[in-house]
Amino acid sequence: MLKFLFKVTFQSVILFFAVSFLTILYDILPDWFNLPREKSYQISIGFPFEYYYQFWLDRVSPNHGWNFNNLIYNCVLFWVFTFVVYYFKDKSKLNDTKEDIFLNR
Repeated sequence: MLKFLFKVTFQSVILFFAVSFLTILYDILPDWFNLPREKSYQISIGFPFEYYYQFWLDRVSPNHGWNFNNLIYNCVLFWVFTFVVYYFKDKSKLNDTKEDIFLNR
């Protein structure tokens, strides 16, 4: 059980970092996605909840902020999603193994 929880936690962290990286890419490559020019000076990280944002008021000073509640919501959401996927994946493997045992009799 501990090995299962470690695997789920590790995979959810990897998934969280990958999705966060993709949200950064969407913001730093505005010309590729034909975004309006105003959007090109903003960065927001987080899916489905935005937990970090940065914007420019003038050309020399970026402003930024964190929303820790949204960060926690995202982490929990990714962990639960990964847990459900692994749970049903392992459950289907167990059912396939039981069917193989009954068919080989």
